[in-house]
Amino acid sequence: MALSKRLLALYQMVRQGAVVADIGCDHALLSIALVENGICDHVYACDLRTAPLAAAEKAVSQAGLQERIFCCKRNGLSELAADVDTVVIAGMGYETIKAILEAHPHELKEGRSFIIQSNTHVEELRRWISA
Repeated sequence: MALSKRLLALYQMVRQGAVVADIGCDHALLSIALVENGICDHVYACDLRTAPLAAAEKAVSQAGLQERIFCCKRNGLSELAADVDTVVIAGMGYETIKAILEAHPHELKEGRSFIIQSNTHVEELRRWISA
């Protein structure tokens, strides 16, 4: 499966052996690539919306990775698995990303990496994160 340039850039930022929570996973393409290529042993593909989560579950099943990619209906960072050390939040706008991060400050803990890609107001997001 070929990743888009955007997903490939995210993929390349994930360190070998990471346990990833892909927030807003959509079709789980990033999650599948991370597991198929041996970057991650397992991944949590999370989405709040039913239709994208169903698409993710279908794609994961078709790839035969149901034992290694766990599709979870989640609202942002709520109920992250304890073993998650890398969070990917991508393909959303600034306001949505900011709301996700603000809603669960306890999940912004030391030792956890965040890979964030915003579709809007990138500079504003950078300033907000840096503040």
